[in-house]
Amino acid sequence: MNDPALTLKNLIEKEWDLSNPVKADVYFRIGEPCNLKDRFAVKHYSIEVTKSSAPIIHQTGARSIFNERIVINVWAHVTPETEETKEKVFEIRQTIVEKIKDIIFLNRKSVEGVRFTYLGGDRVFDTLPYLRTLVEVRCTYSHP
Repeated sequence: MNDPALTLKNLIEKEWDLSNPVKADVYFRIGEPCNLKDRFAVKHYSIEVTKSSAPIIHQTGARSIFNERIVINVWAHVTPETEETKEKVFEIRQTIVEKIKDIIFLNRKSVEGVRFTYLGGDRVFDTLPYLRTLVEVRCTYSHP
């Protein structure tokens, strides 16, 4: 079984079929870039999948069941900062978030032994020229 964050990042990237933004216009990464200036060096959209807590482990007989929280940071860079560009990027960011939620829902049963659950309550942090939405997911998986 892969790392749940890596599994989720790979799933989102594999299932990406939007025409705006196309896959080539989005950074798909695990964690945040070391140098935050690299986040938007080339592309205007970044999807960053990170673990938000250590797994909680439940024992059921000989089997261990793990629950982890994963945060998906959806970043968008508004440039140039015009009202028209801002509205366009707001819409695209929301489309990205909805696409991620659809991918999670359609693959909630199990991917590589991991079950994904969208937790709701997305949080938005917009400070122009950057737009950011946090999407939380619970990952459940087991080890014999």
